[in-house]
Amino acid sequence: MLYLTGDLHGDVSRLAHTRKLKKGDTLLVLGDFGVLWYGDKRDDKLLNWLKRRKYTVLFLDGVHENYALLDAVEQAEFGGAPAGKLADNIFHLHRGEIYEIEGKTVFAFGGGDAENEWEFRTDTHSEREMPSGDEMSRGYENLAAADNKVDIMATHSPSGKTNGYFSRSGDNARLRGVHVYLNRLEDIVTFDHWYFGSLHVDRPCGSRHTAVFEEILKVE
Repeated sequence: MLYLTGDLHGDVSRLAHTRKLKKGDTLLVLGDFGVLWYGDKRDDKLLNWLKRRKYTVLFLDGVHENYALLDAVEQAEFGGAPAGKLADNIFHLHRGEIYEIEGKTVFAFGGGDAENEWEFRTDTHSEREMPSGDEMSRGYENLAAADNKVDIMATHSPSGKTNGYFSRSGDNARLRGVHVYLNRLEDIVTFDHWYFGSLHVDRPCGSRHTAVFEEILKVE
């Protein structure tokens, strides 16, 4: 069974306290995973705990990641597409790829616009959180090869079309970079449901979009 949750920021307590996740299940974290953060034994402690889980952990990158560490992860294949392999049961899903997960096709696109979030960043971070033109093009190409149809859209950032469901500041309501791209995907892709993180709320946005944060949400 496939489950989704939102931004962990290196805190796995919600996973430790849930009884939902069983042997053979898959959990997808919608960005800001934050488990690779310090590059030392503090990361090893969290990774070793996750390695002992009986389920598979997948994650998108967000705007609060140590990209130097993420980019150095061993590369492998998962679900029919390239991914970063942290352990036999822990994989980083790359931007613009389509994965076969628990019998569903999942388009993955992490990253976002951190323009208003500089106070959270550290010297270990770069501007890698902003998706590149190549990554966006890869997404277009992979979707076109799938006839622009997937079961699930899984992103860290919401598309600009969901802004009306939230009371956000003017800056957050402006459409920039990745939001324009995701809006374009809404226009051309047929999908069953779109899940995203980043906003730190658990809330449906109409019938086909859901913001996910602390909830561990079962995908039917």
